[in-house]
Amino acid sequence: KVKNYLDHKNIPIIAAASAESLNRLAPEGFRPKDSLPEAKTVLVFANPVSLSSYITPQNKYLYYFYISSYHTYYRMANEIANNISFMLEEEGFPSLPIPSYSPMKFENGHFNGLISLKHAAAEAGLGKIGKNTLLIHPERGNTLRFGGILTTFEWPTESPGDFPELC
Repeated sequence: KVKNYLDHKNIPIIAAASAESLNRLAPEGFRPKDSLPEAKTVLVFANPVSLSSYITPQNKYLYYFYISSYHTYYRMANEIANNISFMLEEEGFPSLPIPSYSPMKFENGHFNGLISLKHAAAEAGLGKIGKNTLLIHPERGNTLRFGGILTTFEWPTESPGDFPELC
């Protein structure tokens, strides 16, 4: 049902990470168990931002194409995450939508989301964290924007991939 919904919404990328592994890797306050103690899975979905939005001339007006694409995607990701959470709850699996952009916590000089979707994506095998601290997908590079759900449903997970050609 969830996969069909994401297909209908034209979301091309979906993967799942074990909440248990992210509980071991993430700092306190940013772990799945800090928000949903019985979480089993972090479901991550992604959509690429249009490449054209990166190449528009950077003047005070055309820059809005770039900014608009981000705002549009984050709003859409939050709506999709909310809807999937409701679907899973109707099936008896408590679930929380993970905010795709804000709120954020400021800690140790860095802004962090409540749950790091890029780290969940890496743990789910979608790519690796590059030197630029962004997730690099083997086909889409670092143009992906993520949405996610914490759920007690135990989704089949992949192990982190090995992407030696990506930096």
